[in-house]
Amino acid sequence: MKNISVYHQIYVKRKQGFVLLFAVLVSGILLAIGLGIFTITYKELLLSSSDRESQIAFYAADSGGECALYWDVVHPGYERGIFGRVTDTAVSPAISGIGNALCSGVDINNTWTTTGSGVSPIETVFTIGFENGSCAEVTVVKKYDDISGESITEVDSRGFNTCDEGAMRRAERGLRITY
Repeated sequence: MKNISVYHQIYVKRKQGFVLLFAVLVSGILLAIGLGIFTITYKELLLSSSDRESQIAFYAADSGGECALYWDVVHPGYERGIFGRVTDTAVSPAISGIGNALCSGVDINNTWTTTGSGVSPIETVFTIGFENGSCAEVTVVKKYDDISGESITEVDSRGFNTCDEGAMRRAERGLRITY
């Protein structure tokens, strides 16, 4: 009878060790699954944040391009726009001192620079800062096409999700409009 109780004690001790090993194994598997889910969630958050910043930059570029179109084509009272006009052989420089040329509350008349002194092409560059911290840099190029005899205007608008050039997560998107 004594041998049976020793055997029984050894069997019970081995069984208790197995339960501990099984618990460690199950908790390790659950930990690996949890870390995998956390990694996927973290990457999805980074991706959605990047998409959001990209969208802000795109809309800043779109707003800058629309502002240039408005002041160059649609606004009444300025012959062929404030960024200059193409004549038969040359480009008239941009009109200065027109008052308030407002885009998103910013007077772009005070922020632009123009290169080209009456010869094709003439280039005007201006920047717009928006309320949400985004901004756009817009370049308007007017030139005379010798082959077709028509004037060509190119609006190149680059939008940024932040105006801080040193920002790590700065996104840039661009649009080009030609007419």
